[in-house]
Amino acid sequence: MREALALPRVITLYKPLLLASLIYLWFALSYQTLFEQPGNDALLEAPSTISTLLNKIHPELPNVSGDIGAKVNAAAASCKAVCDIAIPAGLFTYSTPIVLPSNANLYCAGRKATHLVYMGAAHTYAIRSSGDNVRIHDCSLTSTPETPSNLSSYNGVLAISLTGTHSSIFNMEVAHFWGYGNMVELAGSFNSLHDSDLEYGTFVVGIPGSNSTVLNNYISNHYSKAQSYEKPATHYWDGINGEGARNSLISGNTVIDNGQSGIYMGGNGTVAFNNRIEGNQVRYNWNRGIDQGVTGDVVVGKNSVQNETITGNNVYNNLSANIWLACVQKAIVSRNISSYDGNYATYFGSRADPKGKAGIALYEACGTRTNADVVSSVVVSGNTVSDSTVNQNISVNVSRGSGNTVQDNVINQFDYLNPGLDRSRNTYHPSRVTPAK
Repeated sequence: MREALALPRVITLYKPLLLASLIYLWFALSYQTLFEQPGNDALLEAPSTISTLLNKIHPELPNVSGDIGAKVNAAAASCKAVCDIAIPAGLFTYSTPIVLPSNANLYCAGRKATHLVYMGAAHTYAIRSSGDNVRIHDCSLTSTPETPSNLSSYNGVLAISLTGTHSSIFNMEVAHFWGYGNMVELAGSFNSLHDSDLEYGTFVVGIPGSNSTVLNNYISNHYSKAQSYEKPATHYWDGINGEGARNSLISGNTVIDNGQSGIYMGGNGTVAFNNRIEGNQVRYNWNRGIDQGVTGDVVVGKNSVQNETITGNNVYNNLSANIWLACVQKAIVSRNISSYDGNYATYFGSRADPKGKAGIALYEACGTRTNADVVSSVVVSGNTVSDSTVNQNISVNVSRGSGNTVQDNVINQFDYLNPGLDRSRNTYHPSRVTPAK
């Protein structure tokens, strides 16, 4: 006789919270216009309201006692197979890291309704899992807000880490996690992060795993709010950190106002290869926009960036370069729009370097091994590159590399070619100049 199909077990935490939830609903409706207000960053489009929500709304929410981390872990421990764990509306402050097993589905009443505030020990993740087929979604997850003028206020904790396989994070708001590491990290393989708002973290998103997908997220650590108080690369680093990323897709994201580069694929003792960066908006980052650059001597297979595809992105007004390829082997850079306009100097102020930037740049000599650090087999084709100042659009600063092709691009100023470029080993066709109207 065929056995009945086993149904997933659903565990709802704090079921008796109906009255608190109704009270919260009243407050949420009262503050609905506040939720919908844009942020006040100059020149930045549609930033989230998560900081405002944390600081001004949380005191009004029903504050539920008890450590939600311990309760979630107890619920997860009782699961036999697939386990749904639902957290209702309200404010939950907790210090016990949530650890999810395989096949766990952790979800909230909505990222505007359920607010998880992590107060755990430094260097710990608020939520982590080494299991497979895990889902985390529809929550707001924050820690204590920082005060940029007070370095000791940066809390040292991290948000979410997935190190298993085939797991996902989606429809989340995550903010104010300042451990030295990736605020949200996709390690393992075949894990995804999508349709979420991720703000105020050291490295906001990290993808050291393989076959990761980062899709349709808003990513910013808002360095512009702290740049008067601390030097770059203290707490504020890259929006997406792709050191060690393999076979991954980064698409449809808005990556803006990060203290270092917007989207970084680097060596730094790792290998990044076969990654696709497609259809992103990357702007106003305090180093480079899309930064493909090896740190140190290139040793292919040990410290290298290879086989990258960068296509269909809109990249503009990043501090030192919009698209940067340093000592990269094999890359396709096509159909991107790179631009600088009058807002560049206004936004970056004394840090701006109107004559020292480039729309798209190929660069070599990353380390100390003179004959090894080269950029090779890079194709830059079909891009539109403009600059409101009289400045280089595409920089081909290559003397030793080979197999590079630059052709069929449209610019409004001029390209820079290294006088030592070997035309017998590289192909360069002058870009079509279309002056700005």
